[in-house]
Amino acid sequence: MLLLIFLECLVCLFIWWRGVAIAVGNQPQHRSWDMVQRQRRAGWVRNELEQRPWWWLMLSGLMLLVLADWFTDTWAQRPRRAAILWTIGMSIVLVVVVALTEHFGWGIKPIKV
Repeated sequence: MLLLIFLECLVCLFIWWRGVAIAVGNQPQHRSWDMVQRQRRAGWVRNELEQRPWWWLMLSGLMLLVLADWFTDTWAQRPRRAAILWTIGMSIVLVVVVALTEHFGWGIKPIKV
């Protein structure tokens, strides 16, 4: 249950951090570095998937099996089931709030001096 609470706090931290980044404003000196990093990461992923597609497919299948096994074991325990449902519900609320914020333009805007 603590792991689920930690994940919720981590999501809220990431959303807060994005708001801080927007509030600070556009910083062009970092933008080019971010673009280079993004392109490098995308190139690595593309190269890995082209070179070893079956290996990654099997690894992702194994990860899904482990996740499904963990989920079924956890779902059988009543307090954990409540925690899982709470986390799913709060995630849905968070997605709706973010979608409405973006739709109506209520986001944090940088302060112009």
